[in-house]
Amino acid sequence: MTGPTSGQWRTGTTGSFRKADRAHAGRKQADRGRSQRTATGTFRLASTGEWKAADSQSRWGRASRAKQGSGAKKTRRSQRRNRKTTGNRQVVAPSSASWKVALEDGSFLHRITGAADRWSVSASLVRFLAVTAAVLLLVGGGYEAYRFVTRSAHFEVHHVVFSPTEHVSAAELRSIAGIGTHANVFTLDLKKVASRVAAHPWIASAQATRKLPDTIEIHVTEQKPIVVVVMSGLYLANDRGVIFKRAKPEEVTNLPFVTGIDRSQYDRRRKGTEAWIREMIAIVENYDRRGDRPAVGELHRDRDGDVTLYTRKTGIQIRLGQGAIAAKLNRLDSVLTALGKDAARVGVVRLDNKVRPERVTVRLAQVDR
Repeated sequence: MTGPTSGQWRTGTTGSFRKADRAHAGRKQADRGRSQRTATGTFRLASTGEWKAADSQSRWGRASRAKQGSGAKKTRRSQRRNRKTTGNRQVVAPSSASWKVALEDGSFLHRITGAADRWSVSASLVRFLAVTAAVLLLVGGGYEAYRFVTRSAHFEVHHVVFSPTEHVSAAELRSIAGIGTHANVFTLDLKKVASRVAAHPWIASAQATRKLPDTIEIHVTEQKPIVVVVMSGLYLANDRGVIFKRAKPEEVTNLPFVTGIDRSQYDRRRKGTEAWIREMIAIVENYDRRGDRPAVGELHRDRDGDVTLYTRKTGIQIRLGQGAIAAKLNRLDSVLTALGKDAARVGVVRLDNKVRPERVTVRLAQVDR
């Protein structure tokens, strides 16, 4: 807009000045209406007709309207250029000014993080529901499977198999195993079954296992009697010196007897007595290493701890005393070899000379054996 020249001021009429004043006043009023703020802090357009009427009277107004029209067209073209189609929705990319405002006041970041939180919560909820459903299915299916295998006749115990035994029958072991006629192979307590079987005197240990679909296998280890301990009765002892059962007449055949033990002594000092029995067993094993010696019938220990051995068939009394058993047995072999045919008449051999251990005393029997 250009103001009047000096010539115009000089030659202008009153009407032309009034017309120019009204145009200028209209533009000022329009500018004030645009910049006026309300109490809420937002922009308010003053009377649209007022500033449009005033603005239309000048070239500045016409130029402004042309510029606004051109700007609107550019804005529409920019929006069409930035518009992106996603599925059935149209997403309009925000302008640089919008991004700047959103970043300055934090609203954009708030919307982004809020959406991420909502998606995170939704994904966690879906995973939780999926895991819960899977667990419920497994539990339900597992319960049905458990009911089937524990109640089905297909898994009832029909066979109980024992490892071979010498002194006790499988029928006797089956009777004490406590396995019912309709016992289930899965619910059967194998530890209790093995414990009941191991309680039998002849059984040293037992182990039970399942063999599907209907069999229980029980591996047993029998006691091995080494000597017969005589103390107010006959008792069988194993290689550890432990007395495990009272002996029957048919169970003592070909076993050496151990005498000199009092029952009250055994009850008072069981561990000590078992250690003493192990010593007697060691003497028997040492004696039996040489196969041409007469079989041992009895081992006796007196109160002083001296050991005397008696052969089974010939009844030779061999006084071993205490200690150095291997050396004494070697001297016994030398004496019997030196006697030759007279060795059959030997009644007593004394190897217990404490003063002269190398000295051996032999007494022959009066009657041939």
